[in-house]
Amino acid sequence: MLAACPNCGGTADIQGEAIRLGLATCTYCDAFIVVGTSEHPLQKRIEAEKARLKIRRVGDTLSVTGRRPWGGGARLDARELKIGGVFGVMAFFMSVGGAGLGAAVMLGLTVTFFMGIAASFFRFYSPPLVLDAVELKSGLLGADDYRREDIRQLYAVATVIGGGGPRDDGQLHNNICVLGRDGRREVVFGPAKNIEIALAIEQVLEDELGLYNLRVKGDERTAMSTPSRDVRTLREGGSLTCETCGAGFSSGPADWQRGFIHCPYCEHLVGLYEDGGEGVVLGESENRVSLNEVGSLLEIDAAVKAVIDPVSSEIRQGEGASIDTIAFSDIAAVRVRRVGGLQLSGGSGVVQRMKQVQARSGDVSAGEIFGAAFSDMASDSYSVLLQMKEGLDRVLVGNLQSAREALELRGRVSVALGLED
Repeated sequence: MLAACPNCGGTADIQGEAIRLGLATCTYCDAFIVVGTSEHPLQKRIEAEKARLKIRRVGDTLSVTGRRPWGGGARLDARELKIGGVFGVMAFFMSVGGAGLGAAVMLGLTVTFFMGIAASFFRFYSPPLVLDAVELKSGLLGADDYRREDIRQLYAVATVIGGGGPRDDGQLHNNICVLGRDGRREVVFGPAKNIEIALAIEQVLEDELGLYNLRVKGDERTAMSTPSRDVRTLREGGSLTCETCGAGFSSGPADWQRGFIHCPYCEHLVGLYEDGGEGVVLGESENRVSLNEVGSLLEIDAAVKAVIDPVSSEIRQGEGASIDTIAFSDIAAVRVRRVGGLQLSGGSGVVQRMKQVQARSGDVSAGEIFGAAFSDMASDSYSVLLQMKEGLDRVLVGNLQSAREALELRGRVSVALGLED
């Protein structure tokens, strides 16, 4: 099945093995997607790991951490460097008189590094994530802190960091990453001993931040929102309620010029209507996806073909042996979501791009990390989604370059499903 990634909105093609395991990977941002419900063995393992987490609450401050691999997964953190620093300072003062200043400094730094490595073998829990009333603080060396309102999503990844050589299997890091509203992505926790620990911490913090109330999580804990149609008819500068997640925001002159606005919380599109709500203000005219009426059927000629059959009250997506059937009764609404917008805002610098390339699953070589310092990726497209009553949102048509086409397609499909506004 084609599901919308709860992290970035990209399309995840989830097949039998991923459904069996209860865990899929987004093909766009490489974040892990929990497919299984609360009864799936994966979710039960996650719940078991939650009971083993070190969680401490003092007033408005929550601290949470979990077990990490022996030796810290080849990652030195601030606390190990502090321990190593104590021995490094001692080595510096003991040698500065006889070896000279330069040699004493080099000795001190060397001792700091190796004693930090030694200390990492006696630390069995990763540096905690601390969430207070204002921000989320990471214990990782060099990681940024994020204000609560600047966090769009948390997600877990399994990153293999290595040199890329033929005999280099790399080092597996089960990490937790932050996706900021400004597009920043970076690792804020890890490595965890296994992916279930990372997913457990992710869910604990999402519950604390209330992210599961937005249609970005995509699982059975997600609350549904059904605001009325008239909230989309407004004048420039007026307030708006997102019909998908229920968040409130306002529109500006640039939004009215292009005819639509992205919800800053869940990235779904809302068309802006002229006075009276008669027509959406959009300019582009070329359609890349064709809709064909064949008898009672509505055929969608896209990269992954689909047929809407009102007689059997179902959507059939795919071709041949890989047809996926979706019942009308399981669909709550048809939505449009922006995919992309994950590039760093404001031309962020070298360090941020190096952080971002590590905030994904899969193999990451040292060459990629340093190569990211000289490049910046940007991508933007739109997906027409089926908002399901339970479980992950399903992608009906993805990779649309025109917001107007996506909104028009949403309208046609909504009418065919009997879900028109």
